[in-house]
Amino acid sequence: MSNRITHCGIYSISTPNGSVYVGSSNKIERRWHEHRSNLRHGKHHSERLQAAWNKHGNLLRYEILQECDIQDLDRLEQEWIDHLNADLNTSAFVRNVWLNPETKEKFSRIHSSPEWRQARAKIAANASSRWIAVDCSDGRHFKKMADAARAFCVSIGAIRHLVATQRPGKHGVRFKLATDEWREVITSAEQRVLTMRKNGTNKRSAESRARMSAAAKNRKPRRAA
Repeated sequence: MSNRITHCGIYSISTPNGSVYVGSSNKIERRWHEHRSNLRHGKHHSERLQAAWNKHGNLLRYEILQECDIQDLDRLEQEWIDHLNADLNTSAFVRNVWLNPETKEKFSRIHSSPEWRQARAKIAANASSRWIAVDCSDGRHFKKMADAARAFCVSIGAIRHLVATQRPGKHGVRFKLATDEWREVITSAEQRVLTMRKNGTNKRSAESRARMSAAAKNRKPRRAA
């Protein structure tokens, strides 16, 4: 059907078993073309209509229910959704799902739950470090790690590492997340010794000591300059 036809009104897309999707447009035929394209590519916004296409394909029926002026589209679409009990629409309400009291209450419960807040915190923690605010020990505050990296001519990865350890970098300053507190830190050499002690790798074996002793005996003395 040519996109030059510009019917304005309410339309339906129905399946052979009677399920219905109701929509509205000031250019219905063009809107149908968009529906078909999205359905063929498996990316339609309505999972229900997508499932119907996956099952019935070109057997879906497209029909103009009523022509009207553009200012009446929302009102009449809602009337047809109610009249036909459009079960393939993502919402029983036009445009704003929050008009549905049940939906509003459902999302309100979800967004106030500890589980949802924990999930959001986890997402924020895994967000791109470019957009995480950091503080510098010289008193400066950076809204993004990228800004700090630019100020000190280092990579974002270097700033991320300094934030994780809070140890002084080559510029002699420390960094932390803006939401964290400064903590006492030890040098990397001290940390290495502690780690070796913890893992039991700070003591050399008898075989290792023998090799080092033999190497020292065979080492040629340096000539005086």
